[in-house]
Amino acid sequence: MAKTMKLTIITPNGTILDREGVTYLEVKGTEGMLGIMPGHSPFVTTLAPSPIMFKTEMHKYDMAMSEGIIYVDFSKVTILADAAFFKNQIDFKLVKELLANAKERLAVAKEKEEAKKIEDEINIQEIKLSLENLAGRERLKK
Repeated sequence: MAKTMKLTIITPNGTILDREGVTYLEVKGTEGMLGIMPGHSPFVTTLAPSPIMFKTEMHKYDMAMSEGIIYVDFSKVTILADAAFFKNQIDFKLVKELLANAKERLAVAKEKEEAKKIEDEINIQEIKLSLENLAGRERLKK
């Protein structure tokens, strides 16, 4: 059995991550949390907007993603998402402003469709904000 796996995250803007040597992945499926290690049985499922955590032998990484689909195949994991973010790409001050603005707009939204779009925007901003107190990249071994 393989000791590591390849993790690929693809968005409409292209491949965000293409990393060999992943030893563990944790994501939130629409039915609950998923912990995936090399050699996991193949499956496909939908993912909820959430933080993503993955490890290599030396580091732990924290990211955030919108809803998506995950495909797991023994030594390879592919995530297709509308958007994915590394902590160092996020301006947390701007995220807080966008979140406050979206909540104000939601309070006065008149149509269901408009409210749904704003709720999705709020969800993404809250997921980005969830990375604020996480390391982003943390060394595991010396």
